[in-house]
Amino acid sequence: MAVTHPHRFSCACGAQMEMPLAHSVNVARTPEVRQQIIEKRWQSVQCPSCQGAFVVERPFYYTDLARHAVYLVQPRSRRYRYRSDSQQLQEQAKAIPSAQQLPRQAEAGAADSAAPAAPAPESCNGGSDLHLRVLYGLGELREKLLAQDAALDDRILEICKILLVYEHPFLLQKLRLQIFLDGFDGAQLHFIAVHHNQPDSFRASFPLELARGLHGRETELRAWLAQTHQESLFSSQDCWVNFRRYSRRYSPLEQLQILSDAQQAGQPPDLADPKLARMLKKLPRGAQLPGWAKQSLRNLFEYAKAQGDQKIQDLIFEVRFGAELGNEWGKNDDPDDIDTIWQLLRDLPSTNVEGNTSLNKIKEGSGGGGFYTRDGTIEIGEGNRGDDVRFADVLRHEVGHAVHAQRKELVNAWLLQRFGWHYWENDEDGVRAWVDAMGGMAHLSKRKQSEVVKILLQAAGEGSTWQPGELAPIADKHPWRAPDFGPRLAFEQSGAYWYRNHACWHRANGLAFCINFWYQRFMVVKAETLDQFVANMPSNYAAMSHMEFFAELYALYYGPASEARAALPQDVCDWLQSNIGAAGPAGEE
Repeated sequence: MAVTHPHRFSCACGAQMEMPLAHSVNVARTPEVRQQIIEKRWQSVQCPSCQGAFVVERPFYYTDLARHAVYLVQPRSRRYRYRSDSQQLQEQAKAIPSAQQLPRQAEAGAADSAAPAAPAPESCNGGSDLHLRVLYGLGELREKLLAQDAALDDRILEICKILLVYEHPFLLQKLRLQIFLDGFDGAQLHFIAVHHNQPDSFRASFPLELARGLHGRETELRAWLAQTHQESLFSSQDCWVNFRRYSRRYSPLEQLQILSDAQQAGQPPDLADPKLARMLKKLPRGAQLPGWAKQSLRNLFEYAKAQGDQKIQDLIFEVRFGAELGNEWGKNDDPDDIDTIWQLLRDLPSTNVEGNTSLNKIKEGSGGGGFYTRDGTIEIGEGNRGDDVRFADVLRHEVGHAVHAQRKELVNAWLLQRFGWHYWENDEDGVRAWVDAMGGMAHLSKRKQSEVVKILLQAAGEGSTWQPGELAPIADKHPWRAPDFGPRLAFEQSGAYWYRNHACWHRANGLAFCINFWYQRFMVVKAETLDQFVANMPSNYAAMSHMEFFAELYALYYGPASEARAALPQDVCDWLQSNIGAAGPAGEE
């Protein structure tokens, strides 16, 4: 029998659904549920809107008295609470008859249940002789059922995972390793290893006979684990038996939850306590944080701000977003700047900031404006402070550069296909390709063509300047002087600070041509891009290069509502929504 209750939940696409979800499952009365879990079919849902499939998670009890098993299954996000969840399970288990009493009581309802595949471990049960476990997600429940069928103590199963990591150490090169028993045959246990939010998966096998041979060697295994871990899989203090308990993330998260609960109860934290800073430094960062932890950090940040503790604000910010904050922010005379940056970043798509390896540091510099460097540093000029709109626009613009760097191939392909942005290198091949795009110079002799190439290379200048290069004297009758010669017109109509002159760029074949003197690049873009987009953007700096165009477009789309944002074509909005992230306030914290 399964006790269910209707629940509403959302798909990632936003569609709302409702279905009955289990609060408790008794396998003796509903043996089909056990098989559905093993076959990964239980509580699996297909969204009627986007057709995506996913598993719905909510807490429930799984009881199989024929196997002496009582499990509390929690959502994966609650792993950090395994100690309190264990206490809850141990308390609930006191109402269940002892294992010695169970066979006779369970016999009537367990006709279809197999006999226990392996003896229930005597530890981890809080004094009960039942097999008590707290599990996080249906994946953990499924492998417990497979372990039963393989006649394996689940603690031995977790040791097999540790031995697999010893054998394949490359698995530790990425964060948040997860290993699950996926199946078994007469000779091998078959595991699958994945890293959270990573696309790759790996398969590995472990000899079944060797795994079973570890039974009965508890004393030896305890001593081996004690060499490297303070806590043992054979502990009787809690009921979570999983090698992931050795991750460093769960203890700091548990400490944060305790601190957060105390703060909510009116007990403010001691910001000067060194233990607080140590806990913060050990927490997962940015994208690795669960949602509740982000909210707890926000509450702690607001308290630190009210107390005027800039150092703790800085540290909390770095944990929350996974990016270093320059010391300048904590030393200037603006008490709100760190909070302002927090709220601006929070309202951007989370993947644009958290876990973006192209965004490593945000610092304050001198002057106005801002810039982004290839090492992932954003610098915001101190001259932007005091102008909230300007500050926000500059920060969003520079984050746009970091997103472009993060997804360079994807963004560049879109900029070329949708807007026509392209540039050629400062060499003969680049010059000739640029000239060909505006009609070419096949009517000139090879000698004259070479002379034009040389002139254009001079025109591109030395780079890192807003001014055009100086040209050597050119004869009046040279083809360069012809009134309709496109390469000359493109050079002259680029002019100093070419982005300011975008309306005058030379046009041919539906394209607009200019020379970027800062990067020494020969650029082309669709004429309609200048007329329909750049002309309506807040800053004509969008015409400086394809990178600045994307950064300005990013700042516009992910900024506040405006006429310019509302005028963006639907296909552009759809592409940004699908490939970069949803616009609008995040709503959390």
